[in-house]
Amino acid sequence: PDLNDENTTADELPSNEWARLARELLEQGNIRLTMRAYFFAGLAQLSHRKLILLAAHKSNREYQRELKRIAHTEVDLFTTFSENLRDFESVWYGDHELSENDLSRYISTQQWLSNHA
Repeated sequence: PDLNDENTTADELPSNEWARLARELLEQGNIRLTMRAYFFAGLAQLSHRKLILLAAHKSNREYQRELKRIAHTEVDLFTTFSENLRDFESVWYGDHELSENDLSRYISTQQWLSNHA
C-alpha cells in the first residue's frame, strides 16, 4: 500500500504487516509514514478484535467514538487510542514534529494498543 495516498486504508494489511512496514520506514528515517503505518496497525488490530468496523468513509474521530461506544469499559484502551490519535494527526495533518522521546512514546503506546486490543 502507498502510505502517501490518502485513499489507503487500514484494512489493506493485517496489523502485524503494518507494524513490520512501520519498522522498515522508521529505519529509513521516515517518521511521518512510520506513524501512519503504526496507526493503521492499531486500527487493523481493533478491527480484528471487532472493537471497530473499518470503512473507507469513516474519519478517525468516528473510529474514536465507535471504540468508546463498544469498549466503554476499556478505559485504558480508549485513552491510549485517543492519545495516539492526537499525536498521529498533529504530524499527519499538521506540521508538528515529534521529538525522539515523543516518537518512542508513540510507538510504545501503539504497540501496547495492538497487544491489548
